[in-house]
Amino acid sequence: MIGIDTSLLLWLRGLIFCVTWREKKGFSSAPDANRFAPDKHSIRRNMVFIRHGESDWNEVFNKEKYLLLPRLFFGLLREFTKCFHGQDSVFLDSPLSLEGCDQADELRDFLFNTGDPKKNFSVRMAREGTPDNSIVVASNLRRAIHTGLIGLYPRLERNNNEKILLRAELQEMSRNVDTGSITGKGQIPVVDVVDKRIGKSSSKWLDPSQNVGNKKMCTSAKPRFDAFCKWVCEQEKENVIVAAGHSLWFREFFKLYLPKQSTHTAKKDKMLNCASVSFELYQTKASDGTTGWCVKETTIQADYLGFKTSSKKSKKKMIMGLVGVSVVVGLIAMCLQMDVITMSGMINHMCTSGIAGLRGGSVVFVVASLGAAGMYTCVGKAPGKLLAVAFYAFVLYSIAVYAPSWFECGGAASVGGSSGSSGSSGSSGSSGSSGAANPARVIAAVVQETVELASGEN
Repeated sequence: MIGIDTSLLLWLRGLIFCVTWREKKGFSSAPDANRFAPDKHSIRRNMVFIRHGESDWNEVFNKEKYLLLPRLFFGLLREFTKCFHGQDSVFLDSPLSLEGCDQADELRDFLFNTGDPKKNFSVRMAREGTPDNSIVVASNLRRAIHTGLIGLYPRLERNNNEKILLRAELQEMSRNVDTGSITGKGQIPVVDVVDKRIGKSSSKWLDPSQNVGNKKMCTSAKPRFDAFCKWVCEQEKENVIVAAGHSLWFREFFKLYLPKQSTHTAKKDKMLNCASVSFELYQTKASDGTTGWCVKETTIQADYLGFKTSSKKSKKKMIMGLVGVSVVVGLIAMCLQMDVITMSGMINHMCTSGIAGLRGGSVVFVVASLGAAGMYTCVGKAPGKLLAVAFYAFVLYSIAVYAPSWFECGGAASVGGSSGSSGSSGSSGSSGSSGAANPARVIAAVVQETVELASGEN
C-alpha cells in the first residue's frame, strides 16, 4: 500500500528519471543482427508479441488534442484522490482505460472465438497452448498485466490457473513518468480494473517471483533486451507469449535483432493497441565466439491488427500548417515594412488590453474545454465530437462579437474618434474624446449607416 507521501516520492523519482533519461545509449552501436543469422546450431524460439491496450495516460495525452485540457484537468483530480487509495495512480504506471479494456475484450474474442487456429499462430497458442509447450510472460507495468489477464484468462483458467510471469526486462523504455513501475520487487500490482471487467479475481494468475522491480536510473535499456533474449532461449519451452508488452520496447527490439539492411515496418512503426505479432527468434554463436540474437524477417506475421503505418496525410497537413503560418508572418512583416501598421501602435495596444485579453481568453478556453468534454462524455464518440467542435465554434463566435466590449483598447482614436473630434454627432464625439474606439460599436455604426443609405436610395 502506498499513501500520499509515497506517491510524492514516486512522482519525484519519475521527474528525475525524465531529466536523466539515458535508455537509448548503446543502441546505435549495437552489432548487426546479420552476424547472428540462424544456422544449424542455432536455438530457435517461437515468439508472440501482444501490445497492451489504451492506458489512462494514452487517453489523456494521445487522443483528440482539442479535449486535452479537460482530460488533463479531470485526470489530475483523479490522481489526487488515488493518492489516498493504496497502490494506484492515473499517470504513474498508468493502468488500462475503459477503452483499453474494450480493446482487450476484442483481442480475447479474436483469440478464442473468431480467429483461425490453423492459419494463425497467436490463436493456436491461445486455444491449444499449455504450460508444457509454451510460457506466458508480461511486463511489470500494470497496463501490460491488465491486457494479458483480460485477453488470455480463458487459457489461464483452462490450464488449472496457469500463471503469467512478470519480467522487468520488458518494462517500457521512455522518459515519461508512466513508464516507471509502482509495484515493488516480487509484488503483485493492483488488478481491480481486471476483476471488474471479467467478474473474477485475477491476481491468482500472476507470478511476480521473477519481477526484480523498477528499471534503474541513468542506465541504457539495451542490457535488458539482451537479458530477455538470453532468458527466452534458456527456457525448455520453445514457444514464448509476451502478453503483454509495449510499443516502443517492441519497436526497439525489432531494430536491434532484425538485420540493419532490413526495411520491415516493425523497425519504424508501432504496433497498434492490443495487436498481436508472431515471429521466430534465433540465438547463434558467431565465428568469434560472441553469442547474439536475430529475428528471421520472413517469419514475422501480423496475427491481429498489426502495425500502425505512418500517415502521409498528417504530414501534408503539418506542411500546409507551416506554410499558412509562414504566409501570416510574411504578411505581418510586409505591413510593418510598408507602415500599414506600426510597432509603436501594436505595443500600445498590447500594453493596454493584452493582459486583460489573456485573462479573459484563458477563462473562456477553460470553460469551453470543460463544456466540450462534458458533451463528449455524455453524448458519445462521433456525436460528441461534432457537439464539441460546434461548442468551440460558438465560443469563438461569441468572443468575436462580444469580446471588444470586455476590454479597453488603448492607442489613438479610430473611426469613431475622428468623427467625434469634428463634432459630427454627440455619440461619436464622446467616443472620440475618450481617445478610444470600441471596435464592436464602430462596426455596428458602419452597418447601420450602410442600411440607412441603402433604404434611402430605395
